[in-house]
Amino acid sequence: MKRKAISRDALDVVALYLLKRGDGSFVITREETKNMEPEEIKALFRSRVQVEHMVPHALTQDDHPSNLQFLAPADHKPKTARDVKAIAKSKRIAKKEAEFRRRLLAKSADDAENTQPIRRKAKIPSRPFAKAPEGHKWFRSKNRP
Repeated sequence: MKRKAISRDALDVVALYLLKRGDGSFVITREETKNMEPEEIKALFRSRVQVEHMVPHALTQDDHPSNLQFLAPADHKPKTARDVKAIAKSKRIAKKEAEFRRRLLAKSADDAENTQPIRRKAKIPSRPFAKAPEGHKWFRSKNRP
């Protein structure tokens, strides 16, 4: 007996039945969709969830399915707000690191151009102390032990 070919819409609906939320509950149950057409089921799914990147796309440019998750619209908005802050922070850090590297390379390039030997600074001569007059309590004669 030959199997009946399954339409693309039916395959999509079956896939939607298998998708779970982060808490483990199904997004759509079969009981909810008993009298619905495939297009209606897809519209219901789209109204209940939004596809969202776990690690922000702006940081990794990763569209792999392992980086995608389904969130309810109420959960998606606060996560996006947190992601925007994280993205801004990572950009600030990257900008500081780039500026540090630029300065470091410029400094090493300047050092390479200045090939003169480094001269040590002259030692500052010490100032001699005044000699105490003879008979003063600090006076020391060379003959005294």
